[in-house]
Amino acid sequence: MAAKCPRSKIRSLVKKRISKTNMRAKKTDIIIWLNYMLFIQRLAKRAEEEARANSSKTINDVHVQTAVKDVLRSCKG
Repeated sequence: MAAKCPRSKIRSLVKKRISKTNMRAKKTDIIIWLNYMLFIQRLAKRAEEEARANSSKTINDVHVQTAVKDVLRSCKG
C-alpha cells in the first residue's frame, strides 16, 4: 500500500528548503518523494535483516539505529 501525501504539501516543503534557481524541473517534488520512499523501504528491509540476525521476532530501536548507519552509508553519493 502506497503512502499518500498531498502533492501541494510536498511542493511547499520543498520550496521552503530549496531556492527556485535550484528547482528547475516541474516534477522535482515527485522525485524527492520517490527517493524518500526508496530510503524508507531500504531502511525497513535492513532493520528486518538486523532483527533476524539477532534472532529477534520484532524490530527494535537498536536494529533501526544499526540499519540507519548502513543505509546512509550506501546512499552516500
